[in-house]
Amino acid sequence: MLQVGAGPRIVTAMVTSPPDIFISYARSDGLGFAKAFERRLQRAKITAWRDQAHLDGGEDITDQLLRAIENSKHLVLIVTRRALASPWVRREWTHARQVGTKISPVLADKSIPIDELPNWMQRVDVYDIDSPERWTRLVRVLEGPGETRRVHYDQGDQPDHFTPRPAEYEQAPASRCRRQSVKAEE
Repeated sequence: MLQVGAGPRIVTAMVTSPPDIFISYARSDGLGFAKAFERRLQRAKITAWRDQAHLDGGEDITDQLLRAIENSKHLVLIVTRRALASPWVRREWTHARQVGTKISPVLADKSIPIDELPNWMQRVDVYDIDSPERWTRLVRVLEGPGETRRVHYDQGDQPDHFTPRPAEYEQAPASRCRRQSVKAEE
């Protein structure tokens, strides 16, 4: 406990360390799962930050969310259909990737096939914590260091109508590409 006083006025504040885990979820279909997950983390002696429990009134929500992600060792993404479609949740995991915060997706909606997950998520370990072995593994991961390789730019998934043309791109003269980018800046 930190006490700062000047004369008869005393301000008392709790000094706490930042939470280990930032819980990212969509309230519309993941709130119950997120709360239960937070309770499981508490029993495992892992501190967590969840928006409804920790947002301060009167301060910009986005700033608070981004700061909480930056101060956490890990971001646990509660995977539900609405979380995958949510711009807020996308902003959270994108920011985590950009600042080098490790992301551990936890599957809350078991009906979601792997091929419906974002590309980057298809390449990482997605946890089904109903399995005791997977829960134990996740806890070990969350107790470890959270730093990971930063992703400086996340273009996101391409639209369905996108057609990759790597051969054409490679054949395009660099001078033409440079000239077009200069015109775009003018």
